Amino acid sequence: MVDVARGGRWRRRALLVGMTWLAACGGDTSSTGPGYDGGGAPNPFVQPTGAAFRLPAGVTVQGPMTGILAFGSAQGPCGSAESVGHALDLVRVCVTLHNATAADTVVVFPAGLILMARDTATQNGTQVVPVSVRVPAGRDTSFVYSLFCVNEHRSASSDTDTFTFGPVSDHAGLREIIALVAGKSIDDSEAAYTIQDAVWKVSDWGGLTDESRAALRALP
Repeated sequence: MVDVARGGRWRRRALLVGMTWLAACGGDTSSTGPGYDGGGAPNPFVQPTGAAFRLPAGVTVQGPMTGILAFGSAQGPCGSAESVGHALDLVRVCVTLHNATAADTVVVFPAGLILMARDTATQNGTQVVPVSVRVPAGRDTSFVYSLFCVNEHRSASSDTDTFTFGPVSDHAGLREIIALVAGKSIDDSEAAYTIQDAVWKVSDWGGLTDESRAALRALP
């Protein structure tokens, strides 16, 4: 089960890398037309397709899934919560789950799950490896879910955003990234940078390049 509380060293390195990219968010929007999202090709994650995601029986979302300011501090129920995921904090969401059953339940968020921002000016997010969270019987569990951005030219998440669960993407390009990183050690900022760059190739620029594939294969 992946349930990652990232240390200060990881976050400082991610901050230095990610703030450079943050400046580019919401940038060039010159490419227009159905499905375009500011990049050089139609973005398949404007209206993603795939199997519906469902929580286990007895587990529900408590309250809205609220955005967290990119690289800022989480507030409310996530103020002291652990972070899960391996991304660069461009899409961060506070999630609270309630387990109404009499047994602890492990919730698995599959690779390729899309979290959809209600505001279409804000990036949607995805994860490229499965992430699991244990929700104790009869209790709430809050956590910060950190995801990869699938809309390069939209704004990073903020504390005024809300998110909903989208589908588990069936897009071939994203599924290829998922296959390439399976079994890799991706819990550091350099790996997250490499993966985010590959995700943007798929989401905004028409697909993976051979250079992106080589970079993903080279991850330890």
